[in-house]
Amino acid sequence: MPELKDKRGSAGARDPGRIGWVWAVYLLLLLAALPVWPLPGMIWGLPAWAVTTVAVAAVTSAFTVFVLLKVWDEAEEDLDESC
Repeated sequence: MPELKDKRGSAGARDPGRIGWVWAVYLLLLLAALPVWPLPGMIWGLPAWAVTTVAVAAVTSAFTVFVLLKVWDEAEEDLDESC
């Protein structure tokens, strides 16, 4: 089998750490979670910046689950060796 290049390791597994759009989404989520944006007011009795930060943290967790389940592609040989 020919060696697969870009985004795949030596065994053919796709590593999300080598995919640019995954890094870009994490960077955007990090910037959105920082409480430096001027968000005046209250939401459910809490400061708007706090609610926004918690919501972005939940979205970051959901995105991480998506990356682990859908983007990360392990090679079949690696899975057989671990059993």
